[in-house]
Amino acid sequence: MASVRDQDDTNTPAFPAGYGRYALGPIRLVDPPATGWLYAAGELSMTAEDLAKWDIARLDRALIPADDWQAQEPK
Repeated sequence: MASVRDQDDTNTPAFPAGYGRYALGPIRLVDPPATGWLYAAGELSMTAEDLAKWDIARLDRALIPADDWQAQEPK
């Protein structure tokens, strides 16, 4: 699986600028999100290819011990 850390690098010139306004005030440039915002909710981030590999591993119960798979499933 490949790292997707580069997707979280929002403080670069390549990241589009955001704009906002309060009520009917003027439109203004907003600060970019801080590094790490992509994972703020504890979410996974991966490419579609890596997601497919993970799904196949879940179906085949590969990569981690069987007890760990069972611990992840509802009872």
